[in-house]
Amino acid sequence: MKEAQASIYLDQAATSWPKPKATIEAMVEALHVSGSPSRSAHAGARKAERLLSNARKTVADFFTVGDSNNLVFVPGATYGLNMVLRAACEHSFRGNTKGDKLCVAYSGGEHNAVTRTLAEGVQRLNEIKGQDTLSLTEIPLKPNGQVCLARIEGTLKSARPITFVCQHASNVTGIINPIEQIAQICLQLGVDFIVDGSQAAGHLSVQLDRLAQTGVSAWVSSGHKGLMGPAGSGLVYLAESFKLRPFITGGTGGGSHIIDLSSPRRPIDYEVGTPALSAIMGLAAGISEIGKSFDGDIKRVDTLTSFVFDGLSDIQNVRVLGPLDLNTPRRLPLASIVVDDIPSNELAFLLENQYGIATRAGLHCAPLTHKYLGTYPDGALRLSWNVSNTIKDIERALTAIKEIAKNNG
Repeated sequence: MKEAQASIYLDQAATSWPKPKATIEAMVEALHVSGSPSRSAHAGARKAERLLSNARKTVADFFTVGDSNNLVFVPGATYGLNMVLRAACEHSFRGNTKGDKLCVAYSGGEHNAVTRTLAEGVQRLNEIKGQDTLSLTEIPLKPNGQVCLARIEGTLKSARPITFVCQHASNVTGIINPIEQIAQICLQLGVDFIVDGSQAAGHLSVQLDRLAQTGVSAWVSSGHKGLMGPAGSGLVYLAESFKLRPFITGGTGGGSHIIDLSSPRRPIDYEVGTPALSAIMGLAAGISEIGKSFDGDIKRVDTLTSFVFDGLSDIQNVRVLGPLDLNTPRRLPLASIVVDDIPSNELAFLLENQYGIATRAGLHCAPLTHKYLGTYPDGALRLSWNVSNTIKDIERALTAIKEIAKNNG
């Protein structure tokens, strides 16, 4: 058995590492602030308010958002998706005075943060009503893991859902979905369109106001992946026309006399409780850091991506999930693979134990995707990289996979 070499981190799609120095410094700075935003008038509280405002502006500039009040800081994408999905469904459900049959549609590639939230939320609402008024409609993927625009359009026309949910990009295959085209379909049919942007954020140029104009109602992202922020950070973008009751209520610091939140103020009524200023500042600093050389870094990462897929295609007994053509559509910097007769968890163990390479194995919280790809229930091994990784990192990973596959064969 070989001795493990210096660790190579190829699990960037789960949590990016290492974090920029600026991210860490910003978080520490926040911990030295003697106050909370909007909570007092003393110097520490005023500084906290300035830091929060500056962080929101940084994020708005990066995502091309004209009104930064449409950006809500949340403690992660799971929270953000719960906030948007539950509130949107409940709003339509309670407004259904005629008792019409309603449904929510979602693509077959969604993360459990979407599918579990929808399943539990729909069940709870139907229990309140005492009948199956609200249902779920899954729109299947193609066998290679891609969404099918014709199938989406046909289903939305026939089912007439109140909401459609889709990933901006897959966390299993790295496929980038045609979000603007889907948004236009939803806009024409009057369907709210909610996008999980967790994997796309930081890897694609995302202009949120532009997406809203095409038909996106809300866009949600974690902060700890491509945006280089800390765990416990995330974003929700709300289109101007998208009406949403607060998911959680409580103290907001300002407007304390207001009890009725039927006309919530943005973003304050969606950011209840004392803000996690350290996490928010860390996220803003991470975004500021990647924004300095964003276009150049994308090109460099795309080079690594091509190198990975070219190398994997030359290894016998290895199947790469998703279409192999990198340009139609372009892929995110991740690859999920199956090596003949080696369970994904065992493959991940061998890569770390014998070669010092950190990866992710299993279903990646996306069991539906693996069912379409034929890799359920074992899942696959996922390699994911970013600008901090090098060609040498990739070469060592490819060599390791080749050796493991050869020894197994």
